[in-house]
Formats: sequence, structure tokens, C-alpha cells
Amino acid sequence: MSETYYSGYDSDRGRKPRRSLLLRLLDLLMTLLTAVTAVTMVVTFFVPYVDPGLVWFFPVLGLLCILRYTIQGVGYTNLAMLSGVSEMIARILVSLLAVPAFGYIAVCFGDSTAWIFADLFLIPAFAFVYRRLLRMKRPDAAGPAGL
Repeated sequence: MSETYYSGYDSDRGRKPRRSLLLRLLDLLMTLLTAVTAVTMVVTFFVPYVDPGLVWFFPVLGLLCILRYTIQGVGYTNLAMLSGVSEMIARILVSLLAVPAFGYIAVCFGDSTAWIFADLFLIPAFAFVYRRLLRMKRPDAAGPAGL
């Protein structure tokens, strides 16, 4: 069939879809309710029981999750798996080197050390994946499909 037959379809393809005022208000209301619920849960269940000085590794763990799942989500599953391998290597090193020297405190820092090792692997891996995706997206990139 010819192009003229389908001329009415996707006529506003380039335009952003318009939403009514009611939908925008409902969206804002749901966002505010979610934020209020999250803050209430953190204040109620987290702050009274946890010393903030003892959870310094949460940003490291958050970065690990974001980078690992982003890399895995765009299709580079082997890189995401290798971050787990780097975690395992860090745990082995902590158990072989740090535990005999420092005892139980080294065991306590084993997880956070593994997360730091995984982040040290994932940050350059994410930079590689990001540059690769940008090259694939650019229309003037050299080679087939921007590779």
C-alpha cells in the first residue's frame, strides 16, 4: 500500500502528548503522597534506630545498585556479572589478609569493602557503556550501526 493511504496515522508524531489539567493534578497529588509516605517511613523506622555515622556505606551501595542494574539493563550483562566477581575477589582478600590481622572488625567491613571494589570496577565500565551507547545513537558514527 502507498504512503498516502496511511497519511492520517501518526500525524502528531513529533508533538508531545497533551494531558488534561485533571490528570496533571492527580499526578502531582500522587507524587506528593508518595514523597510524604517515604519521608514518614524513614523518620519512623530508620532514624530512631540507626546511627548515621555507622551507615556511611549506603551511598556506596546505592551507586553499586544503580550502576550494575543500568549496565545490565542496556544489555551488557557480562560486565554486570564481572562486578559480582570483583566483589567475590574483595571478600576473599578481606578474609585472607584482613581477618587474621584485625579479627572480627575486618569481618564487619567485608561487605562494604566488597561494594567499594565493585564500584571501582563499575564506574569505568559504566563510562565505557555510556560512550558506546552515544556512538551507537549518533547518526554520523562510523561503521555499521555506529559500532
